Amino acid sequence: MNIMLKKYIIVMLLLLPVAAKAQKMEAGLLGGIKSDGGWTGSAAFYLKLWQLQVGPVVEMHSTRGKYVFPTFATSTYTAILPGVNVNYIFPITRGYVYPGITARYRTGNDGLADYNGVDYGLQMGVVFKLVKSLSLNAETGFRSENTNVTHPSGSGKITNTYIPITVGLRVGF
Repeated sequence: MNIMLKKYIIVMLLLLPVAAKAQKMEAGLLGGIKSDGGWTGSAAFYLKLWQLQVGPVVEMHSTRGKYVFPTFATSTYTAILPGVNVNYIFPITRGYVYPGITARYRTGNDGLADYNGVDYGLQMGVVFKLVKSLSLNAETGFRSENTNVTHPSGSGKITNTYIPITVGLRVGF
């Protein structure tokens, strides 16, 4: 084995406990409203690495389908949005605040049309520790939605912006 490779492996093994100690995990559930009149809910898992927080998230939205087909103005669909959040943590007394970025794949069906696309945007939130491993979480953001719609009478594209406002709980472990 190459001497340089051995040194690299030794350094990595020495740094592994430092990196492992810096990690903390959180899982959270949030629910709330969106500026376009729908509701939103999400489940997320986060790995905290020093000041950075990264993790997968799955959201559900109730969204009006009227943007492409005005005939179905009362139509709504439930979208499933798997994606990822990346936040930067600023510690405060009993918790932290965070700005972040998010990207999600959007899919849904209202019984007549299929909806597929992406959501992406900015977010900011606060996590306030209630007890040792349970925290209150409030979050808002600015999101852009780019969704393709396939309907028996044709297809179209939704380009929309919205602001989600959510409140929920996080559990640390």
